[in-house]
Amino acid sequence: MARIRIWRLTGDPLLVISAPDAFLVRSQGMALDTVDVVVAEVQGEALIHGAYERPKAHTYLRRLTGGPLFKAHSGDLYIAVIRRYQWRLDTLLKDHSKLVSCMGGGDAYGGQAGDAVYGVTKIAGKGVVEVLAKSRTMEDALKCVERLGRIAGIEELDEDLIPGKALERNRDPGWLRPPRQSNVWSYSTANGYRIGFHAWVEEGLIHWIEVDGNFHAAPPSQVYALIDTVEQVYPSPGLAYEFTAAWSTFVDTAGISIDNVSEAFNGLLRRVEALGGGL
Repeated sequence: MARIRIWRLTGDPLLVISAPDAFLVRSQGMALDTVDVVVAEVQGEALIHGAYERPKAHTYLRRLTGGPLFKAHSGDLYIAVIRRYQWRLDTLLKDHSKLVSCMGGGDAYGGQAGDAVYGVTKIAGKGVVEVLAKSRTMEDALKCVERLGRIAGIEELDEDLIPGKALERNRDPGWLRPPRQSNVWSYSTANGYRIGFHAWVEEGLIHWIEVDGNFHAAPPSQVYALIDTVEQVYPSPGLAYEFTAAWSTFVDTAGISIDNVSEAFNGLLRRVEALGGGL
């Protein structure tokens, strides 16, 4: 049975969603049966998007994991689970579905469970699970966390342990990815999840593409690294094959499959063709 270390925190939304980095940095030698769990009370309001959603507002935050938008208010609860994890992302999602359902008061589906949203990712061999929920007390959260294992201790998380680089990243436009106006887009859906690509096209030339969706992926930044390679290019069968093959090789996903990625990306190229791009 896993040994759970609870870390309590109260802070503004930016501080709260930066908390997992304290353990991603510190837990290099943690045992396989040790799980660090941040249980935080949010103070303040914020729109907190999943890692891959295209936001509509001008002011928002973006967490490490996927899933849908959460409109945070003072008193809402945030849970982050950080643990060594060697299996696939879809297994991480399944292994923590009871925690998610307990916090949200409903079955987990499409990144949402009742009034809670959730997301999973993996970074450097560690699994990260995030849950944001309304109308829950700290005691409620601890009861839900007990579904993961035995709680060995509860401590306050010192704000100084949260790396300044995490706070800087979560303010950085390069991470926040404000959306640009697009004139071509395509989506694929599965079981409450979606993935889509938006692009700006002129005379058949793809100037850039962006991703949109509530899916889960790991490592978090690899999705953006891939889509940033598709710019100033004309569509071709080779482009579709190379992009899908690279995604399959470098990105682990949950909620969607590589078939959804291929369907959305090929759908985008077909719409580019309709604007005069020609495959």
